[in-house]
Amino acid sequence: SQNQTGAKVYRIRSCFWFSSINVGIEHQADDSRITVLALRSAPTIPSKEDADRFEQLNADVQSTITPAFSAGLLARSTKLLPVIRANAETFARAVAVHLGSRRLGDQLGTLLAGAYSLHSERDISQDQADDYIKRLDWRRDGAGDEIERDEIKLLTFLTSHRIRVTPGNAAPVEMTIGRLIAAAWGGDERMARDQAEVELRSRGMRSDEAAGLFVSNTHPAIKAILTGTQWSSGWQRSLLRLTGAEASSKAIRFESMHVAKAVYLPRATLEGRQ
Repeated sequence: SQNQTGAKVYRIRSCFWFSSINVGIEHQADDSRITVLALRSAPTIPSKEDADRFEQLNADVQSTITPAFSAGLLARSTKLLPVIRANAETFARAVAVHLGSRRLGDQLGTLLAGAYSLHSERDISQDQADDYIKRLDWRRDGAGDEIERDEIKLLTFLTSHRIRVTPGNAAPVEMTIGRLIAAAWGGDERMARDQAEVELRSRGMRSDEAAGLFVSNTHPAIKAILTGTQWSSGWQRSLLRLTGAEASSKAIRFESMHVAKAVYLPRATLEGRQ
């Protein structure tokens, strides 16, 4: 487009390639916007046939991907840009139907359109794209797997965190926060409900009888547990995305010196029944 000063304005869309030994993807949004191309694992004890196959592959790469080939591929792809863009939208619709996610469709549609352009210069019809998608083995890279949501990861991280408590007059023991919550609901014979409740409140959590759990938005103990993670601040925003979660309408008293707004999580959510 062109603005009033006569300068042309361009909308830039970029696709980046990264190379890494390990893939450090933590957030759900990143997980659905990064497509990992992984190398197949090499045999533990390579045979002579494996070595010969690698040598042949290396020779093919060196003889095929020459400067002239690269320049030709770039020129051809540039010429086919209108076709690739149209096919990307067609593939996106096909992927969205097949995998049940338009977000994945947008991500993979462009990649598929680029791959398709390597052996065809034509626009692909919707029926052809649907058939193309159905023929692919989506189990191999897990593209169709349900992505674990960020809020589920947070809940798992919190409830799996181990703490040291002293049940009554017994020796100190380690238990997870999840087990401490169960004890506060009367589900752990090693610790009385009232003592479990005291331990929970000292860590910014408070049971609602046996119906659910309040989690403080600001308690320093929770902040300490989440230090170094993507949830170290504003964890309540992630928790509120859990099924059945609600923001407290008023401040909740956890300890005598800590009164704060909180997120309420129903028991069914904590037990994975929602």
